[in-house]
Amino acid sequence: MRINNRDGNEMNVNSDHQAEVNALNSNELQWHARHKKTAFSVTGTTDTLTAAKIPVVYIENTSSDKDLVIYSVVAQTAAEAATLGVVTIYWSQDLGLTCTGGTAAVPVNLNTGSSKAAEATCLNSTPTLSVAGSEIGRIYAKANSEIISIDNGQAVTLAPGGTWSINYTTTGTAGVATAAVYFYLRDVIE
Repeated sequence: MRINNRDGNEMNVNSDHQAEVNALNSNELQWHARHKKTAFSVTGTTDTLTAAKIPVVYIENTSSDKDLVIYSVVAQTAAEAATLGVVTIYWSQDLGLTCTGGTAAVPVNLNTGSSKAAEATCLNSTPTLSVAGSEIGRIYAKANSEIISIDNGQAVTLAPGGTWSINYTTTGTAGVATAAVYFYLRDVIE
């Protein structure tokens, strides 16, 4: 028996007359980096911490026809002066907020063979929270320099014009917070 694949090439068949197939499994970020060349990373670091809610990285989807999906976040503090492990010190994610100031952060394409740029405005260096958003999650750090990893499971999607931030709320007045955000762009799904 001969079995041809979709390209018309002959496939291997085992002794039970079953087609032998291979499959590659990749997550959405890898797939978009490799096939669409639309996966990015952006990193932000605050100025010196103050006793407040501080946006560490702010992202606005500037595309008119693509969703921006926040895939994951890796965050950490350094030289945090406050006592951690209390309910007043935490990392949070917000949707629908507005930030001004800060410094433009340029997303890096995760496919080094691509010249595609992210259709996003990204800010770091302690942008000012001017319109509060809706908090969608909170994680409490237990120790200074603890690495916090947040996997959003492709569930946080910014429609065109949508905004998001990773924030650090503290009672301390020394140290810095830093975060690396991984995201990709995909066609708007109706």
